[in-house]
Amino acid sequence: MAKDFSGPGDPADDVPPWRRDLDTDYEESDIFRETFLQWMYGHEDLATIRAYGRLQYSLTLSHLHAPPSNEHWRATAMRSVAKDLRHLKNYLRHIAFGENDELDEVDEYWIRYARRLAKRLGAIEEHVEHALKTGPVERRRRRASY
Repeated sequence: MAKDFSGPGDPADDVPPWRRDLDTDYEESDIFRETFLQWMYGHEDLATIRAYGRLQYSLTLSHLHAPPSNEHWRATAMRSVAKDLRHLKNYLRHIAFGENDELDEVDEYWIRYARRLAKRLGAIEEHVEHALKTGPVERRRRRASY
């Protein structure tokens, strides 16, 4: 669901086009993954930790410059996407790990679901890696099906 950036005196036309298709809960400055923050659920300082993350994000971007590269910036961004997909895929594999013979029905459900989702993310990761290796011309010839 895209965010509604319109408000009193702020017509939606003033919203940059790239922001119109973002999910409502997308926060660009969240530098801590939810897979990390879940361990602090209920922690009274969670809001402070999130604020620190936003501050760190802002400070980092305001003081660093992108290194010169022959790679297109979107390819660099896709390389980062592949790494994040790899992290999520492996985190799902961690969730899917179940060696106890006494797993209940709910555990079995989430284990199977996490395994299926890890496979799908792995396939997407492979497509991204393939596109990065072959480049834009070769990529057009191969259609992705997830």
